[in-house]
Amino acid sequence: MYYLLLSIIFSAFVSITMRLSDKHIRNNMTMFLSNYAVCILLAILFGLRVNTSAFSEGVIFPIGMGLISGIMYLVNFILLQVNINRNGIVLSTTFMKLGVIVPTIMAVVVFHETLTLTSIAGICLALISVVIINQNPNEVKNQNVSYQFSLLLILLAAGGFTDSLANIYDKCGSASLKDLYLLCTFLFAFLCSLIIKTYKKQRFTFADLGWGALIGIPNYFSARFLLLSLSQMPATIVYPVYNIGTIVFVTITGMIFFKERLSLNKWIAMGIIFLALFLLSI
Repeated sequence: MYYLLLSIIFSAFVSITMRLSDKHIRNNMTMFLSNYAVCILLAILFGLRVNTSAFSEGVIFPIGMGLISGIMYLVNFILLQVNINRNGIVLSTTFMKLGVIVPTIMAVVVFHETLTLTSIAGICLALISVVIINQNPNEVKNQNVSYQFSLLLILLAAGGFTDSLANIYDKCGSASLKDLYLLCTFLFAFLCSLIIKTYKKQRFTFADLGWGALIGIPNYFSARFLLLSLSQMPATIVYPVYNIGTIVFVTITGMIFFKERLSLNKWIAMGIIFLALFLLSI
């Protein structure tokens, strides 16, 4: 539970720091490069304790999973940044964490786990909440609303798939090579960012580098502590608690410090989301 609490705190700080950096960033890929460079340094620092004999267990799987995770980490960061800019920190983080339904479904399809009635009810409520959030009679004719809602759905799917990768590695990968998996994740995310930055010919600025470094610290520790939580607790408990905790933390922060306000239908949907995540955890 100690690792899970830390993963929640650091996950929330990723969204909060990105929200704070929103008006200061000029080149997003430069920021991502700095973010992943810090993550790589931290992964190397904590990975120095890896027993070299563990490499005999095979490094292909952690490297391969690291490649997929690295690409998805970058995709998630881009989607989160776009959504925070258009939909605010509260809704963006809520939808990203609502992606817990993806690893839940994947656990059934890939690992042949059985869904309980409460889990089925949780998934149904989560889908209902998505519909409610999109129903605002004052915004029906606004085309931008449909676009913004589509961005939230894409973020949900991408965030859920990325969460699933950590669970897949926990079940199929070597625990002694989890630091190599994290290192490869951030390394490939860094390389993808570098390729895109080079293609877009973005410049380096101190603001981009500084904010990227600040985001990188909670980004790394969130991923690390989530993996440690999964190694000691069932995923059916870890993911819902992790997501609920992050949503609560970010919602309170968004309302107090960023003065974000939710409409009535969004408050109703948020309540349903909390209930859905609770049902998924029991």
